[in-house]
This record gives sequence, C-alpha cells and structure tokens, in this order.
Amino acid sequence: MPPSSRRDPPPGPGRRPTPGARRAGPAAAAGLLVCAAALALSACAAPSPSPTTGVGCSLTVYIPTAGGTPGSRPLATVTARHGSASQTLRRGTNTVLVACGTRVALRVGGSHSRGRPFTNWVVDGQAVARPAILVPVDGIMSATAAFATPAPPRPSPQTTATATATATPTPTPKPSPTASVVRLDRWMQYDPATRTVTLQLAAGYQNLDYGLNYDGQTKGALAVTVPQGWHVVVRFRNDATSLPHSAAIVTATGTTPVFPGAAVPNPTTGVSPGGSATFSFTTGAPGAYRIACLVPGHEAAGMWAHFTVTAGGLPSIQL
Repeated sequence: MPPSSRRDPPPGPGRRPTPGARRAGPAAAAGLLVCAAALALSACAAPSPSPTTGVGCSLTVYIPTAGGTPGSRPLATVTARHGSASQTLRRGTNTVLVACGTRVALRVGGSHSRGRPFTNWVVDGQAVARPAILVPVDGIMSATAAFATPAPPRPSPQTTATATATATPTPTPKPSPTASVVRLDRWMQYDPATRTVTLQLAAGYQNLDYGLNYDGQTKGALAVTVPQGWHVVVRFRNDATSLPHSAAIVTATGTTPVFPGAAVPNPTTGVSPGGSATFSFTTGAPGAYRIACLVPGHEAAGMWAHFTVTAGGLPSIQL
C-alpha cells in the first residue's frame, strides 16, 4: 500500500471514533475456482494468489432481503469461517476480508424466508445447490445466496381476456467480451489498446466509516495506479444517506484538480445523496496524488485515496 504523504488530521467535531474492525467495500466475482469436493467442505487445490493484478482479496456475500430493499430483513443468516475466524453475516451485503488464497466456508442458516426456501449459491456465475460450500478466494470475489420465488397467482377464469397472438421477438445475442479489455474487479476495467481506464467510485459505500469512504475504504486504504497519458473515466456515485460527497484528483495538500477535468462539478459543494456524476481526464506527469472529497471537513476525516501516475506499465487498483 503506498505510504501516506502527510499525517492525517484528527477527526472533526462530532466525529465518532473509527471502529476497530473496519469492513471493506464490496466486490465482485473474478477468477473464482469452485470444485465439487468443496461442496462437502473437503480438499480442493488452493489457488495461487495474483499479486500482479494489484487487487486485494475479499469475499462479498449477498443475502436477499424479504422486501427486496437494503433496509429489509435478510431471508437468512450465513456463517463464514476462514482459518480460526468465524463470522455471522446478518446484512444484505457482507464483506469478509481474507488473505489471498484463503478458503472461506459459507453455510446458510436461520432462514426467515416465509415460504421461500434456500435453493442454491451463485458463485462466479455457477449455481451450487448446497447450503454449505467452500470458496477459494483469489481477488475480489462474491457469492450470492438464492431462494425460491413464489409462483404467481393463477388468473381467475372469469377475468381471462382474449389474447392476441404476437410474434416472439428473437433476443439479440450479447456481444462477446473484447479480449483486450481487462476487468480487475467490479471497481476498475482498462483497455491497453485504447489506453483507457474506467473507475467506479462509490462514496459512502454501505455507510462504512459513517459514510466517509470511497468504495468502502478510508484514509488511503484504496490505491489506484494509472500510467501517464492514459484517459481516465470516473463514474462517481454518492451512496451516502445524508451527506453530500465529491471527488477530485489533487496533490496531498492541494484543493485544485491537478489535471483538467479531474473532478466532479462543484467539488466543494458535492453531489447530493443518491446522486451521480461522470468526469474524465488524461493523466499528466508521474507522481503521487490523491482522490479527495473536497466537501469541507471530509478529507480531514479520512475521505481520501491514493492516486498514483506511473511512467509506464498497466493500471491497477488495490482495496
């Protein structure tokens, strides 16, 4: 992790202390291996870590909620075991930090499904019809618990209307992914052929650290590296429930974007909760910079990330 270029200021007035165990941002499926023996929690060849991707390792577990909204009650609890640690996951979205190459055992329990029983896990697009699985984690991975959907009510014979026959449209096939496009995880993808990078930047993600975070990370724990002369597109959204947030590429002590266009509009005012903005720029001179929230007091409270421009190589992101 790049070293901090300055000492962090103390939290502002009214700022509660950061919890001792900070949870990371969520994640998505990337390069996951699941073997049949793992379904019974038995031996499975451990994957090799991927230090060249620059991606830290974590497992995000998604549990559907009864109302289909983040504030609704999850349909079940999940026990996650890795090494000697054990966690009971009770939220819709849960992130488990692990060392690369670690196996995480997941087991569904405590169902509150009300007629919607557990059916399977979906891991890296693969359905596994067992309540207990073993997931070898290498990168930023995700696992989603699936539950049966109640059958829709049958229409009453008295209200059946005459149907008009229509031709069923032929679905348009999805284009195959371009081999040159590299997707490190859900937060970044880049194309060496066009020297472009797309960065997903979620402010206040899951309200971690009281909403003062980028992609679930705070105080420089998120590190983005982009080579000189690459075009960067930042898709910014504010997931916070009450605070405005912004993002700008600045120096360690500056408040002016270091590259033309490298900030959301009105960065000192910020984007309202639930809002989004897209900005783009081309990286200039190599050096160590910051992604900072310029809403007064937010950067001082830890809402900043490392942004490094290198003379060559490829982009990377580390959480």
